Amino acid sequence: MRIKAVYKINTEMFMGDKNPDVKARLRAASVKGALRFWFRALSLADYQTWEKVQETEDKVFGSINNQAAILMSLEDSSRLEKKSNCAMWSGGRGYLAYGLEKEKDNGKNENCNNKAKVLRPYIAPDQIFSLKIIQLRDDVDISNLVRAVKLLGLIGGLGSRSRRGFGSVMLQSLLIDGKEEWHPAKTTDELQEQILHVVPIRLPVDLPEYTAFSHFSRVVIVKESHEGIGDKFQKYRKDHFKKDGLIAKTVYHDGKVTEHPERVAFGLPHNYFFGNDKKLEIKSKMCERRASPLFVHIHEINKEQVCVLSLLPARFLPKGDKIQYKNQGIEVECRDELQLYKTIKGFLDLFKDKTEVLPCKS
Repeated sequence: MRIKAVYKINTEMFMGDKNPDVKARLRAASVKGALRFWFRALSLADYQTWEKVQETEDKVFGSINNQAAILMSLEDSSRLEKKSNCAMWSGGRGYLAYGLEKEKDNGKNENCNNKAKVLRPYIAPDQIFSLKIIQLRDDVDISNLVRAVKLLGLIGGLGSRSRRGFGSVMLQSLLIDGKEEWHPAKTTDELQEQILHVVPIRLPVDLPEYTAFSHFSRVVIVKESHEGIGDKFQKYRKDHFKKDGLIAKTVYHDGKVTEHPERVAFGLPHNYFFGNDKKLEIKSKMCERRASPLFVHIHEINKEQVCVLSLLPARFLPKGDKIQYKNQGIEVECRDELQLYKTIKGFLDLFKDKTEVLPCKS
């Protein structure tokens, strides 16, 4: 089988080599890593356990013990236009871009004043690149890889802050053995159908141990731009969690607390600032970070941006782990996941005119 997938970059893509502050570059290894992620997310429904998913993944993508069943390469990636030394955004997109800034290069950017933050180099949106995949072994089923190729272009993205909508890519064409198997959605109903066609029909009923589609997953389409989503996300986190700030202040000043802020559901570490660059960091005791279970993908329909929001709940922390107030000597138990994720569901429910994709109502 020979596959050629053509993607359009819808939002700024922050991807590079060892030093992403210096140069942006679309890397085949990063694309392969993203496809492995979505392959795992899809495959749990078929194989039921992580061990069987991992075994199948190793056969398809390769491992130290298995030769890969595919050969993957990029086309047109070296010709993609890059931007550097650009001013950090304000507003909603600036909020979503937290962590993508770097120190300004000697004040040479005419668009920045001396105090402005500067974005890391990025790959500019509204460009096309192609992914080629050649199947090397006929005895290995790569059907879930094909579905992952589609899913990346429906709800996923590439590079830093892709879970906040940066690096969103949209599948434009999919040639399988020379036959066209794809067309971009022209309506939200078509986009809904495309996502449902890729997501497994029979989903696991238990909460997964890793990020995967399950009975608890939720996907919605909202008619919002990237900027609009950022504005609403910032307002929601600011207006709906007054108690979180009180908890953080109590820990910082008194050092006593038995609970954690609700907003940790959006990912760890979770920081609070108290002036004079004093910071309270809330993190997992055992893990460096816990990525957000909320995925923001910016799609395009009839030249207008729409947003696909995907909540993929899984075990929030490993067994035996706790929420830790760093440098405060305080550890607390993590709230039950089904209660914890209500925080994110509340954000999805803000959008009254949303199109519900998962759970499927039909």
